[in-house]
Amino acid sequence: MFIKDLGTASSMVVPLFHIPLILKLYKKKSSQEWSVISVCGFWISTLGIQPWAMMTSDKALTILNSLSLLFISVEVVLVLRYRMKR
Repeated sequence: MFIKDLGTASSMVVPLFHIPLILKLYKKKSSQEWSVISVCGFWISTLGIQPWAMMTSDKALTILNSLSLLFISVEVVLVLRYRMKR
């Protein structure tokens, strides 16, 4: 029970580490140090996992992937937006 609760709690915390990255992107208004291929590859992979994450009974996986997809989508939008401005 403890391990399951710890996993669920961790699955909510891990995606929050994207917030400082998003804020850094937004404040700098630049994505020079970001690899478009890496960011888009990570987003596509997370998007590919999403259907399975929604179908599983494992709440930790569902939460982790859903929050990660949300934050990574914001990162992708910002990276592409700032790259297009150049």
